[in-house]
Amino acid sequence: MGCYRLRVTDTGGDGFVSGGITGGYQLREAGASGARIIDNFGNFTTGSVSGLSASVDNGAFCLPTGTDKLLFSSCDKLDWIDNKMIVCHANAAVSAEYGVTNTTSGYEFWFFDPNGTYSFRRFRSHATSDGFGHGATRACHFKVNGWYNSIGTPHIPANMLLNVRVRGRVAGNNLPFGPACQFRIDAALAACPHAKLQDDPANPDDYSCGVMRDFGGPSTPANRIYANPPQPIPVVASNMVRYQFRFRIVAENICIVRPPQTSARMVLNWTNGPALQCTKTYDVDVRVSLDGGATWCFGPAGTGQAAACADTEDWGKMCKVTINPCSSMSSGGSSMALSSDGQFTMYPNPNSGENLRLNLSQVAADVELVNVDIFDMTGKRVVARTVTPADGRVNSTIELDRGLQSGMYIVHVTAGDAAYTERLVIQH
Repeated sequence: MGCYRLRVTDTGGDGFVSGGITGGYQLREAGASGARIIDNFGNFTTGSVSGLSASVDNGAFCLPTGTDKLLFSSCDKLDWIDNKMIVCHANAAVSAEYGVTNTTSGYEFWFFDPNGTYSFRRFRSHATSDGFGHGATRACHFKVNGWYNSIGTPHIPANMLLNVRVRGRVAGNNLPFGPACQFRIDAALAACPHAKLQDDPANPDDYSCGVMRDFGGPSTPANRIYANPPQPIPVVASNMVRYQFRFRIVAENICIVRPPQTSARMVLNWTNGPALQCTKTYDVDVRVSLDGGATWCFGPAGTGQAAACADTEDWGKMCKVTINPCSSMSSGGSSMALSSDGQFTMYPNPNSGENLRLNLSQVAADVELVNVDIFDMTGKRVVARTVTPADGRVNSTIELDRGLQSGMYIVHVTAGDAAYTERLVIQH
């Protein structure tokens, strides 16, 4: 606990290479899933100073971080345009002050350059709607550059990678700033955005990043992955959107590119081209066209295998998809199990060993506790947890805290008379 200052120097003048990303670093709280304090990945190549050292409060930041944070859809979004709403989660303590201390309760949004050249804070109170109507959560909505641009009240600069953090304010008392997200205003990118596989944890039905899937057979949830549909500005007709998926294992010189398609859903069962191989883990990216395939937002103009594989640049966020062992194809050994008692999903899988998300769609009314056991391949139980269902469902996160070695494990979930068994791959 306490307040600190960070100063990052590059005395060699040859840039930073960190975590496979050229030019950058992250500052996090300690622990396997420590909150981001500063995120400068991909944004620091050469120089002498970085990390808030020239920004507000003389570069100071305080620990521990708070819990106030942006919604998933607003975090790490690099294609903002003016007058769009960036939104944070509602804090119950702040919401309780609506109608009580309206002018002194709300949320402060802090935008700063992690290299220290810029800092801007703006408070959204219950008394000001920012164009979002009324209610206890309207202060969660911040309109990007939704004010008159002047010398005294300048707009947030465009085309600069910034960090944004949020803190609640309760009756004039500031809470700690929460974790950082990356942010950039970029109208050109908004018009033709990056695409990616569906990676929103709140959308388990389509979740496709870090999953295990079957290859082949009829279309089922076990052999489908989904792209996140683009939201370009200006808007284009959905019938003009095309998707192209690419599967790569660079170390093995493997690249499989599928033809353009109109659907965001990719079924892993094709017969007209190289198949995905059992037990292998692929890096998967996806790109979009907004004009029926005439041009593409990223990657080469051509859509053939040779042209797409020759392009070594990532088309967007990369996600890993592991193909299940061939022997599991007929036995339901995927990351999604179906039974008469409902649907069980767990993700991400493969997993980094930090957290495992579990969803069970139907739990009998008389079941008060659901048991989650993880076994290694010798049959030894290495994790034992219990979770409490709510409204006939389970939607929980199991904290693994990097306590499992890399390898294959068996996850066994028991909910009354219903039982589910799935394979889990840990990859550090």
